[in-house]
Amino acid sequence: NKIEFETYNQLKTIVQNESLPAMIVNLDTFDQNARRFIQLAKQNNKTIRIATKSIRVPQLIEYLFQIAPGTMKGLMCFSVQEAEYLAKEWNFDDLLIAYPTVQQIDLQAAWNIISLNKTVHLMVDCLDHLIKLNEFVKLKNENLLTKQQIKFNICIDVDISYRPFNFVHLGAHRSPIRTLDQLDQLIHSIKQFDYLNLTGIMCYEAQIAGLTDNNPCVGFGMNWVARMVKRFSISDVARKRIRIDQLMFNHGYTNNNLRQIDTIPFKPFFFNGGGTGSIFSCCSEQCLTEVTIGSGLLQSSLFDYYISNQNQSAFCFALQITRKPEPNVICCQSGGFIASGAISNDKAPTCFLPKNMQTFGNEGFGEVQTPLKIDKHWAKELEIGDPVFFRPAKAGEIAERFNSYIIIQSIESNNNNQNDNNYDTSCNNHNNMIIIE
Repeated sequence: NKIEFETYNQLKTIVQNESLPAMIVNLDTFDQNARRFIQLAKQNNKTIRIATKSIRVPQLIEYLFQIAPGTMKGLMCFSVQEAEYLAKEWNFDDLLIAYPTVQQIDLQAAWNIISLNKTVHLMVDCLDHLIKLNEFVKLKNENLLTKQQIKFNICIDVDISYRPFNFVHLGAHRSPIRTLDQLDQLIHSIKQFDYLNLTGIMCYEAQIAGLTDNNPCVGFGMNWVARMVKRFSISDVARKRIRIDQLMFNHGYTNNNLRQIDTIPFKPFFFNGGGTGSIFSCCSEQCLTEVTIGSGLLQSSLFDYYISNQNQSAFCFALQITRKPEPNVICCQSGGFIASGAISNDKAPTCFLPKNMQTFGNEGFGEVQTPLKIDKHWAKELEIGDPVFFRPAKAGEIAERFNSYIIIQSIESNNNNQNDNNYDTSCNNHNNMIIIE
């Protein structure tokens, strides 16, 4: 295949002087994926919050804010330590911490973010969280030299898993807040604490966003079941979120998407939902003010397995061929970048270029080497020292394996970005390549 051969040679040229394994990001494709999400959000009066755990590269996150500064609203961070780094070193603001924490070092990091005049929202889902956060801020305020009282902004994580007939749990095991009464009680409790300020609600529909429904690893039957689960769950989730929004309204909170009554002093709040796998259904829900996206920007291989997917892969990693033990077999150094979650075949990387490479069932992708079967044509073309290319199953966690990413961009796109978006790519070398750490 001529296109396959040409694409392979282009990637080979890019990494020929690099240490392998190496990660390559095609900024043009990344941009196209981002603009699909941006257009969808704008059409539905939503802002976008970037899930930083799925990107891990500050320069790419910064790029997203530069191409859509009004639509990209803030960040959803994995930890407070990460948020502090992004606020301090990269000047990011509006940082939502996706998971609860009460460690003193984390709460100090949140305090540090506030000291930078940045906004941070800490996640809570129980009374213990409220008590520990309030105690920390109370002590900090007592030590302030000024009379200004600082509060922690908090966001409630509400569980909206699908439980048909209360018989089975479909979704992530996260928050204990599962009913309106439980949420109502927690909101009443928040009002009793002097140093906490409720600013948001998060309802993550993992049984939709995280459930593939066009997965070649499971077969038609399981895909059909997944589609049915998602179909019923989408309507169930929408009903629950409408009720949650009404409860917030009853407590004196409003999101600006639905209503604003000038004569009543409502407090604003953001209502967060979504993920790459549920972006379309979430954007159609009027009560949500923002949607979260991450993995679909780089489009790791797992996200190919959604029937609604429109995005293209924007990144891959290269391994070096170190052995040819048989005429149609090559061995690559490293490669065991298996994604987290329940163990299944779709958590392994997928072969990208050359095409039609296959791992051995009894070895797979190994920690120190990965043997592969290749076709006769490529067996003649590939030599020891040549790279081969793969796609990771998940987008973010593989960054823990790399100290730098190679960002490639066409010269034409580079010029357009500089003219239209003031995006600085003046650090380019190799004509259309940037290496970022």
